[in-house]
Amino acid sequence: MSHTRIRQEIDKLASTTKSALEKDCVNILLNNIDDLTDDEIKAGFKDFMRYGCASGMVRELTHYHDTAAFYKRHFEEIHALIEQDRKEAGVSPLRALANKSPLYNWLAWYAFEKIIRNIADLLGI
Repeated sequence: MSHTRIRQEIDKLASTTKSALEKDCVNILLNNIDDLTDDEIKAGFKDFMRYGCASGMVRELTHYHDTAAFYKRHFEEIHALIEQDRKEAGVSPLRALANKSPLYNWLAWYAFEKIIRNIADLLGI
């Protein structure tokens, strides 16, 4: 296992977060950056922020049965994120997803992408 500065910061997040959704996202992230250098991790974050879960970059969230399980596990926290975004933006993110099918897949990706973007912001990436 690589012990880069970024990896250490992400490890700290995993041990300090009280959110089950954030903990799950951080653990998935850690699984996907094993043995990468800081530069490779930064490049991976940038690619992810450009292409998101739909790119297939996150192997744990590529199949419907995986996204359904993730959504069910974190239903309440995902909907709290949606409500928070609705209050901040004045419009619900669900509007953009209304015609997407299956909806749980998109909501799982939405939550994961939001958490990873927040982590990238915390890390200054």
